[in-house]
Amino acid sequence: MDIREIFEARLADLPPSAVDLDRAVGDARRTRRTRRVLTTVAASLCLVVAATVAVWQSPHPPGPEPSLADGYHLREAPVEFDPRLQFARLEWLPEGLEVRFLSATPGSLHLASRANVCTLPPPCGGGSTGHDPAGRFAFTALAAGAADPQDALDEPVTTPAPAVHGAAANWITRSADGAGVVRLRWQYAPRAWAQVEVQLAGDVADPKAVVHRIAEGARFGTTDPIRLPVTVDLSEKKIMSVQLDTADPWQAVVAYRRTGPPGTDFTTLSVGTGSDRGAVRENTTVDGHPAGVSRSVVNSIGQDALTVFDVRGLTVSVVVTGREPDQIPPEGTAAAVFRGLVLYPDRADWR
Repeated sequence: MDIREIFEARLADLPPSAVDLDRAVGDARRTRRTRRVLTTVAASLCLVVAATVAVWQSPHPPGPEPSLADGYHLREAPVEFDPRLQFARLEWLPEGLEVRFLSATPGSLHLASRANVCTLPPPCGGGSTGHDPAGRFAFTALAAGAADPQDALDEPVTTPAPAVHGAAANWITRSADGAGVVRLRWQYAPRAWAQVEVQLAGDVADPKAVVHRIAEGARFGTTDPIRLPVTVDLSEKKIMSVQLDTADPWQAVVAYRRTGPPGTDFTTLSVGTGSDRGAVRENTTVDGHPAGVSRSVVNSIGQDALTVFDVRGLTVSVVVTGREPDQIPPEGTAAAVFRGLVLYPDRADWR
């Protein structure tokens, strides 16, 4: 006889007025169901706790977790870089190669052993770094969601590569690649990629291992300011890009654009030690220095340009551009900007 039968037998001995049999039986059933539910929940909780402890204690947790130490991999990348800050640094490069060129924009940071092709409005930075006997290298970090513009010009072929600090990586090849070019691209943060490209001179046993080691030493999220040989008060404008070629003769180019919607209203400063006058024609003097000034208006875009030579051993260029009749810079705008510059010819004083 089970407990329910015993309970009902005892109830049968009682007078009908003493107890409501249906209510008592219902209560007994609810009690048993409650006990079964509590028992099941307790068992489930035990299983969850046991599984959690097993995962925490397991020497091989499921899925590789990329290292986040020291900025080798980031949980999140900015959608826009500050062009005055060097967002990434390289801890190691092969002997004979060093960073001589830097380009920073809101969408990318580029470090290289020699200047790349100019993309800024004239006058343009870069181009002074000659051939390096050790070869060449280039590193690029892209902001979150940004794509390599070269992919649209020459569609890459990708093959899997060893992970970089646990993050997905691919070897990248292009149809226009020269002999010995090795290129590695990896995901340093969700939706954000970095790339190292190397073309080494001489015989190298394993160039892919060299490229992978450079990538392993890339640190992201650094906030060191990019030191420049010039400062200027252009509070109504924001920096659009910085190019710095530190080879001799060195040159720095800083491009500003007006705040608000993007447009073609910008000011470009170029400061360097080169003495080559190029296509600039000397036709005036500014504060006693030989200079060349020019103005143009093409398709409602006006430009006021000035290049001044032999300024404490430097050549300084200012180009002010504006679109639409009310934005075309008046004559003398570039000269006014030049007079507001503070120059630092000695590299130790750059800021």
